[in-house]
Amino acid sequence: MAAEAVAAEAEAAGKRRRAQDGAHSHPRWSAVARLLGRSPPNFPSAMFGRDCRIGTINQSRQTRKVSAMEIQVAQDARITIRVSGEVDLSNVGDLRTALDSSVKESPGGFVVDLTEVGYIDSAGIAAIMAAYQGLRPSGGRLVLVVTNENVREILALIHSEELPGLFICDDMSTAERIFSIM
Repeated sequence: MAAEAVAAEAEAAGKRRRAQDGAHSHPRWSAVARLLGRSPPNFPSAMFGRDCRIGTINQSRQTRKVSAMEIQVAQDARITIRVSGEVDLSNVGDLRTALDSSVKESPGGFVVDLTEVGYIDSAGIAAIMAAYQGLRPSGGRLVLVVTNENVREILALIHSEELPGLFICDDMSTAERIFSIM
């Protein structure tokens, strides 16, 4: 009987705290609020905004970030595409266009300089892989120059060491040496 009375009292105390804290409070928020000595925010509005309901998205507050990217195509002894900024779905069309035209103009291969790229997503990887596949029938080489470790880790997912004709290097001099071996 004593254990039942303690359990009932604990349950009643919990109900009183929840009533004081607000009907929709999350238990963890309530515990944190009690430790800090203030009432907790209502859950989920504290996490997602006042107009949010669970399972819905407030369309009027969504914003789309368009990333800045610049592309320069230079042709000395070989075509070099210099990319800077962030490569993502919002701007990958420009990169794909530059890569496709370079595949047509230089079937022997070209260099993509990604030293000034801070981020690349799967859309950028897909554009690079499409260029690589376009070069393969003629035996062309695609050389990527990458210095950013985050970009290098993302590119490691394609396992370039297993793809003949695709090289990832640290600087332009190494890229030029790859073509001189050809």
